Amino acid sequence: MKKFTFFICFAFISLLLNAQTEVNNNWKNQINPIFQGLNKNNVPNAILLDYAMEFTNMPAYNGTLTDSTYVDANVLGNIYKTLFMGKVTTSTQYFPKLEDIASNWVTQRQNYNQTDKSTIVLTGLYYKYSTLNPNALNTNKIKVIGNKYYDKYINGIWQNPYLTKQTVAFASPVNTYNKRNFGVVLPQNLLLSNSSNTIQSIQVNFNDGNGYKTLSIGQKIYANYAQQRCAQLKKSVS
Repeated sequence: MKKFTFFICFAFISLLLNAQTEVNNNWKNQINPIFQGLNKNNVPNAILLDYAMEFTNMPAYNGTLTDSTYVDANVLGNIYKTLFMGKVTTSTQYFPKLEDIASNWVTQRQNYNQTDKSTIVLTGLYYKYSTLNPNALNTNKIKVIGNKYYDKYINGIWQNPYLTKQTVAFASPVNTYNKRNFGVVLPQNLLLSNSSNTIQSIQVNFNDGNGYKTLSIGQKIYANYAQQRCAQLKKSVS
């Protein structure tokens, strides 16, 4: 079972609509020659962090709770952009456009709040990606010639220089909320992932005294607080 803990304080807000959408082609022009000697088909999950322009400290958002890794929509957008920049193929199968994500978020918020306006619609992401093993050169799993990377073969067998990592993040679209009792939902089209088939369940603890609850995709669960507060959400993903 993979267990992740997140902190989402509903006082933190930045709409994904404001996230930067352009891809930095200058960066790609600089980085492509460095990695052109690698067979990109060998990169697990087709995302290589070393290849990306990093908009945030990606390894920090691995599902482990720390004081510095709270997530708002701006942080989630920066994680997503970093993952996008790390793609080593042209496929966009697991990467909808940011403007489409933002539009879906607005639409889902409207759909779930047509009457009593008491539902918080989350956006979440769970991606697996790769990094170059920092010991790859010393362990003879990669070649570096003229500041360029090349695949290493020993007796015709490719040597794997990569490590597989994961990143997890969930964000709320509101900065403050004036209700102590409300619903929370994660719609299917707002769970961004290249590994969603490996997620068996998401458990949420709102820290409201009611313990863990199962957050099923597209189904609301409810939080009930005795007084207004920031919410510490503990999620167990298996």
